[in-house]
Formats: sequence, structure tokens, C-alpha cells
Amino acid sequence: MPGTVRNHSLVKIGHFAFSRNKIQALTLPVNLTEIGVGTFSDNRIKNIILPEKLTKIGKEAFSNNEIDCLVLPNSLIEMGEKAFCGNKIKSLIINLNISIIPEDSFRYNLIEELVIPKNIKVIAENAFYGNRLYRLTLPANVKIRGNNVFYMDNPTGYIENGNIVPVYFYEWVNFPEKIKSFQDIYRLNRRKPCVITRQREKNIINWLYSPKQ
Repeated sequence: MPGTVRNHSLVKIGHFAFSRNKIQALTLPVNLTEIGVGTFSDNRIKNIILPEKLTKIGKEAFSNNEIDCLVLPNSLIEMGEKAFCGNKIKSLIINLNISIIPEDSFRYNLIEELVIPKNIKVIAENAFYGNRLYRLTLPANVKIRGNNVFYMDNPTGYIENGNIVPVYFYEWVNFPEKIKSFQDIYRLNRRKPCVITRQREKNIINWLYSPKQ
């Protein structure tokens, strides 16, 4: 993609400008600051490097592609809903300036390990719905807004002593007050659908995915 248009730097790409074009390879201009709504949605993009001056990504900007690795630049301060929904992201690095992860932002990807930085204040509904999380770092200050933030359609697992122990997440049901071991959670999950309540989600998930002695 050219960095200039009629001798002017390309700093903004409009809504749905390149949607549904079967694009596989994409290089963005270094001076780009804003990507519009649905700009690159419904293509076949596999690799993407977001420029270091990018400040805004619109709703559904890169939805329904094949992106497998993503680094959000430190310049980014705003991202729309479903921005990267429906990709194949396995590796995600979130920058240190954005404060809100909107609804459905990374829904239906392949993320296995996720570190939420301390600058994130709010994670909205369905933000990481349908991934493959088995290790999650979630700061205590993060506010969970809505349901199904980390919901997974299929069982995933926690690696314990070299073995993958299945874990299931379903919708909001009362979680047992006392959990003495990971085996207790495993046993309860096999017995019936077992989920983390809004009030306990942060503490339980932090514990669940922290290294066990």
C-alpha cells in the first residue's frame, strides 16, 4: 500500500475501503494513524504489522481474516468492537496505552496464552470468547463488563505436571466457596457445567492459571 497519495502522507484509511477483496498480503504505511470501520474485513490476510503511529482501529477493521500473530503498538489508544474477531490469532501482545478491550474484539481466535497488562481497565463482553486459553494473567484492577469474556466453546486445559487437565467454562453459575486444589475444580467440572461468577472471576482465574507448586 503506498505511503503517499498525491504527495500527501496516507494517515487514514476509510470505512470498508478494502473489504471483501481476497487480500492475502498487506503492508501498511508507516505514517498511518487511523483505520476505519471494516476497512480490511473479510479478506485472507495472514500477516500484519501495525505501524507505530497508529492510534485508532475501527469496528470490525480486520474481522474475518487469517491473522495468526498480532502486536498492538504502543501508540494505539482506541479500538472498535470486533476489530480482530474471526481470525487465527495464537499470539497476542497488547500495548501499554490502550485501556479498554471492547466487545468481541478477539472473539473466535486461537489464543492459548494471554497476558493482560496493568493499563487495561475494562474488558467488555465476549472480548475473548471462543479462544483456547490455558494460561491467563489478569491484573486485579481489571473490571469485567458483561458475560462470557473468556468463555470457550470447547474444553481447554491447564498443564499440570506435564499433563493437560481439561477445564470447562460455561455461563454464570455459582462457583463453590471453598476450593482446596485444582483437582477439586476438575472434579466439579466433570460432574456438571461449572463457571466463574462475576464477583469471583478475576481471583479464581488468576489462581487457576498461576503456576502450582
